[in-house]
Amino acid sequence: MMMNTPSMLGAADYAEIIYKHGNARMLMSQFSQSTEAISKGTDPYEVAKGVEKVVANIGSFNFKEPEAMTMYELEANSDAIAPVVIPGMMNRDYRTIVVAEEGAGKSLLLRTIAMSASQGFHPFSHQIIRPVRALIIDLENPTQAITQTGVPYMNMLSGRNQGNFDAERLKFFRRPGGIEIRRMSDKAELQREIAAHRPELVCIGPIYKMYRRGANESYEDSADEAMAVLDELRTKYEFALVMEHHAAKGKSGEKRELSPMGSQRWMAWPESGISLYKDGHDPTMLHIKRFRGDRLQGIEWPDRIIRDREWLISGIWD
Repeated sequence: MMMNTPSMLGAADYAEIIYKHGNARMLMSQFSQSTEAISKGTDPYEVAKGVEKVVANIGSFNFKEPEAMTMYELEANSDAIAPVVIPGMMNRDYRTIVVAEEGAGKSLLLRTIAMSASQGFHPFSHQIIRPVRALIIDLENPTQAITQTGVPYMNMLSGRNQGNFDAERLKFFRRPGGIEIRRMSDKAELQREIAAHRPELVCIGPIYKMYRRGANESYEDSADEAMAVLDELRTKYEFALVMEHHAAKGKSGEKRELSPMGSQRWMAWPESGISLYKDGHDPTMLHIKRFRGDRLQGIEWPDRIIRDREWLISGIWD
């Protein structure tokens, strides 16, 4: 090989040629197997999953330098790796799940967080922050439920921030009948919207309408697959994720603990697990607690949320 190689400096180029032809053979084999499987009646969506896994690794051959960092290098680059989205609440690689009982206002809370942040206001303190691009994926609410409060609120934000208001920074994607995020066609729809808008913040919910547990599946298996899809999307497109979930059913005669329903995986997965408890005397107030300890220091949600005529919600730190 050395005698017949014009220059050893071209070794990397020659290796890439070999790798390219190897990939060509691999694709031909995969497509041939997929065509045969479909012709025999195999579910095309299941076949597509297999093709996707192969195609996702095509072209990953490169000559990058090692990426491991020292602790001090990691600290110095932390803001570049995961910039702040909302100060005191989340960076771009954070996952937050908000749990409450039915009718507590979870959807309104997530919409208000996204609307405020998109126009440069902290959702609870209302201080000016850097505006971010936000995408709301609503899997439950009718259009009017969104616009009744949303349009007046966006108009208010426009009046307060006339020089920097941009309605294009906030987008809604609605599937009120729910989706099956593990199905390739539904995942592709989400990926299309995320790739087009490139949000720094994505709010989605409720979780129970995001995927459906099969008859022979455990809660854990179905949740694991849904989490894998969400992790793939958020790491690929680099956004902070806030999710709405319903609380597990309480036991008769006992106070209801507001932890995620279904799989216990949802308790361990997020960086921050928020529980919203209704106040026993004031129907306009919610108390914020945690259904799990924060994975990071410096996550400073308020202790209480109150309804606000102008700002929809305001935070109170005790």
